[in-house]
Amino acid sequence: MQEKPMRSTLCSTPIFCLALLSAQVAASAEAEQAEQAEQAEKTDQAEKTDQADQDQMAEALRHYELGLKHVENKAHGEAIAEFNQAYEIGHDFAVLYDIAQSYLAIDEPAHAVTVLQRYLSEGGKYVPTARRQEVEDEIAKQQEHIATVIIRSKFEGALVKIDGVEVGTTPLSDELLVNVGAHLVTASASGYKPWEQRLEMAGGDRRHLELELEPEPKAAEPTAPTGDQAATAEVIATAPASPPTPARTTAGYVLGGVGVGAIVVGSVFGVRALSKRNDSNAECPGNQCSQAGVDLNHEAKTSARIADITIGVGLVSVAVATYLLLTKPATLASVAPASPPPASAESESSAPSGTEPESPAPAGTEPERPAPADTEPKSPPSASPPEQPSTAWGIRLLADIGPGRAGLVLRGAW
Repeated sequence: MQEKPMRSTLCSTPIFCLALLSAQVAASAEAEQAEQAEQAEKTDQAEKTDQADQDQMAEALRHYELGLKHVENKAHGEAIAEFNQAYEIGHDFAVLYDIAQSYLAIDEPAHAVTVLQRYLSEGGKYVPTARRQEVEDEIAKQQEHIATVIIRSKFEGALVKIDGVEVGTTPLSDELLVNVGAHLVTASASGYKPWEQRLEMAGGDRRHLELELEPEPKAAEPTAPTGDQAATAEVIATAPASPPTPARTTAGYVLGGVGVGAIVVGSVFGVRALSKRNDSNAECPGNQCSQAGVDLNHEAKTSARIADITIGVGLVSVAVATYLLLTKPATLASVAPASPPPASAESESSAPSGTEPESPAPAGTEPERPAPADTEPKSPPSASPPEQPSTAWGIRLLADIGPGRAGLVLRGAW
């Protein structure tokens, strides 16, 4: 007996069938729209990428063409810079060949061989056979002009330089090619002493270097002060700052002004004394002076005395003013108190050798009193004036002052 086919319960009525069909159509349309949007986004992204690649390649081509122009002008240093820019942007291994040719043109075989080896390695099967043979022959030819340095070190992170040019950080796995001649290899790392090694390389030499860095010595820690040093440091540290002294400054300016004014007045009287002296000489021909000549001579002496006194006062005032303005008053707070030296047995007996100590007076007797000193001061010899005390500076006025002669004597260090 044949079984009847089962009817879908969802399409039991026309309304349900129509709703189901509509939902399927809407879902299919939404999926198609999402797929189209995704495809459009991918296409747009691909176009942007292609545009960026085209711009990048155009920039690389621009640097490469500039490099070719520099080669035509024999400016190989500038050509190397442009070729390197083109390679960094476009990553085309073929540019390495042009870089190597420019290095050979400026007699840098070590750099040229290094770049040619990269050219063969990165080009691989894309390097034409004839060009590969040419490059290999050039590398073999330059071997007599280059040497090899191999640096080994257990230290990690030390910056290595050859002749001031960075070649990498340790550990270095690659062999370093250098031109024949003298070279300086250096290495440095934070907290370690600089390392250097001078080399003299011949063609075909291979030199192995063991790089070892020594730690820098630590700075000695300051020791704490003890005893008198600690007390002195405490006194100095806690001493209050010297208070300002406006009165001292004002006095300095006042004295300075008075001194300058006195010097000006003294100069005027000095000129007047010289003038009167000349007039007096005119009235005294043959040492025979008239009354007018005597009066002029007297006026000249008076003006000279006034000039000497005022100039002396002015110089003293200026000196004192300079001292007040350029120095500060000493304070006890800024100076640590010095400990007095301990008393010793030698200091107690201060009597000179060869003398006997005085014996105490016997009981019941009155000690002998010293004779009273002569209280009347003795006058100094008239032949020479009393010597003035030595000071840092001083001014002495001559007793006999007249026109035409120096009336001031300065002594000491100003």
